[in-house]
Amino acid sequence: MRALAILAMITLSVDGATLDDLVATAAKLRKLEPEYELQPDLVTFKHQLRDWVESRLPSGVTDEQLMAELKKAGLTAADDSLDLAFGYLWIKIARAPNYPGALAVKTGVSIPCGTDESR
Repeated sequence: MRALAILAMITLSVDGATLDDLVATAAKLRKLEPEYELQPDLVTFKHQLRDWVESRLPSGVTDEQLMAELKKAGLTAADDSLDLAFGYLWIKIARAPNYPGALAVKTGVSIPCGTDESR
């Protein structure tokens, strides 16, 4: 029973984020001043990114394809510099040579002093 509840939570999480959700949260973050203390919208943004990436992985999508989708949605920095402000993203997917079925996904969300990265 407990495993079913956890599986249900994972399923809800994966289906819960769209590019529109990311764009809306990015718009909120980009309105913040650089000195603004980090706040819950940044955590929401990171979780939305994770959920969106997870929802796209079963289709065998590459990081280049994901980045193209993010770029089209205006979610990437124009000059590849993420030290600008809140609300820009990047993704890198790698395959582990010793584990052919596994993927390593690294994401980054821009913040005024650099990048907040997750693996």
